[in-house]
Amino acid sequence: MSENVSLKKNESVQVFRALMFIWIFCAHAIAQLRLFNPLHLVEIGVTPFFVLSGFLMLSRHSPDEGVCSLKSCFEAMKKRIFPMYPLHILTTLFIFFVWTARYWHGGVLAERFKDILLVPLFFHSILIQSWCPMDIALKLNAPTWYISTAAFLYFTFPVIKKLICVFDGKKRFVFFLAILSLRFLAEVAILNSFDSDRSFEFFPPLRVADFWIGCLAGNLYRENKEKLCLSNLAFFILQVAAIVLGVLLSFIKPERFPLLIRAFFRCNAIKILLSCVWVYFFIEGKGLLRFLTLAPVVALGNISGTTYLIHWPVVVLQDTLQSFFNVNYENWSAFALYCVVLVEFAVTIILSALWVRINALLRERKAARQQ
Repeated sequence: MSENVSLKKNESVQVFRALMFIWIFCAHAIAQLRLFNPLHLVEIGVTPFFVLSGFLMLSRHSPDEGVCSLKSCFEAMKKRIFPMYPLHILTTLFIFFVWTARYWHGGVLAERFKDILLVPLFFHSILIQSWCPMDIALKLNAPTWYISTAAFLYFTFPVIKKLICVFDGKKRFVFFLAILSLRFLAEVAILNSFDSDRSFEFFPPLRVADFWIGCLAGNLYRENKEKLCLSNLAFFILQVAAIVLGVLLSFIKPERFPLLIRAFFRCNAIKILLSCVWVYFFIEGKGLLRFLTLAPVVALGNISGTTYLIHWPVVVLQDTLQSFFNVNYENWSAFALYCVVLVEFAVTIILSALWVRINALLRERKAARQQ
């Protein structure tokens, strides 16, 4: 019985990953087709991923495991980033060649080629693009800024794990308040100096709050699983309340408010806390979420890391083909454009499944040779 419950919870987490990927994919694809500008919605899908990573890493591992050293920090980063690195390089090189063809097709001078593509390629290849100005972080393989930032956060994991081990409940709460306060003060300083500049959202240290608070929430869940076990009806009521709150918050326009209120909304405090709540909902898999645990959605969640890396080359290729063949989407109906989005989604899934299958075959052959 416990194995079935554990499997169900794992499936609901994969549903969470699948839904977040679909959200981000739709935002990117629709923006590229210029149906409307949904890029402000991408942020909603990014924060939960950072929170989920921290939540799962601490809920599944006791904070007193291992030691906190420079070596352990590198190992924590290597363990989670290296499996994604080959596909990251492959997709980045693909986009590099696509954009090279596009720039040459448009008659870009050779001396501009270095600044346009070669510099971003260097930073992307060593995964430090999120440390750079926004035009480099998003110029080539844009979505991989997330992996660049995640690498830094995974590097800090042994630190937060050790701190949680050392701190008692009261100190952890003070630590939680300190993280949010520092994030808020950083946003105040950014708004004072750069006003509407959003490029700092990619800067890894500013994402520590997302990840570390996720870790704190995961540890809280690990220590209080029985107390947090609610009925389906209770989960249903809480989930409806969370949805209503999220919808109401989406109507708020922070730019209309004074500096401190704008800083509060931009420091992601509300998004982080709501993300922790929704991660908890999906880990339990009760209430409304019981109806989302469908085999195709779970399967998509299982390969969501691969689909995330592959979807952007597909979107870029579609946009490039439009440019090469002078296709004017302004004459297309909204229905036809959304069909293009569906085709991009299908191609992404097919390519991702092929990549996963090829990797599985390679691992099987390697294991056979070692026997």
